[in-house]
Amino acid sequence: MPGTHKSLTIFFTAIMLFSIGCSSNELPEPREYVEAPPAKVSVGSKPAEVPPGVVRYCWEEPIVAFEQNGPGVDQEGNWYHPSYIAVRQVRSGKWRPCEAEIEREVR
Repeated sequence: MPGTHKSLTIFFTAIMLFSIGCSSNELPEPREYVEAPPAKVSVGSKPAEVPPGVVRYCWEEPIVAFEQNGPGVDQEGNWYHPSYIAVRQVRSGKWRPCEAEIEREVR
């Protein structure tokens, strides 16, 4: 009769869960919406002190050239004029030490 015991356990568990779900307890009142106070950010008039030996790096944007693609002949011998502009990268972007930090460096 081990199967009967398991069936009864499942049956009573289902009845118990159903009775809990159908209880007459009222739902709690919804809470009022409260806005959080804005974050306080203070901006000083002078920059923070930089510890010795620290180097700040700045991003140097890449240099690109926009070139109009001229008309030409494709592989099939058809004359065409492309409707786009080519973007050629002259120099890639890079991280470099900031100029303000280079001036303060001890050589």
